[in-house]
Amino acid sequence: MLITHNPHHAYPVGDRFLLLNRGRSLGSFAKGDVDRDELTRLMAGGAELDQLAHELERPTS
Repeated sequence: MLITHNPHHAYPVGDRFLLLNRGRSLGSFAKGDVDRDELTRLMAGGAELDQLAHELERPTS
């Protein structure tokens, strides 16, 4: 078991990944089901990050 916040450390050595957010599971993924870029996106906030990016793209008044 390796606990880290760094997908660049986890991906080369892991065969399964359990993602947690404030103690709640966001999902468990086999290495063959998720690439490092997707793992990074999920660890960075996934849908929350996508929503924030959308908010930042809005023109300001």
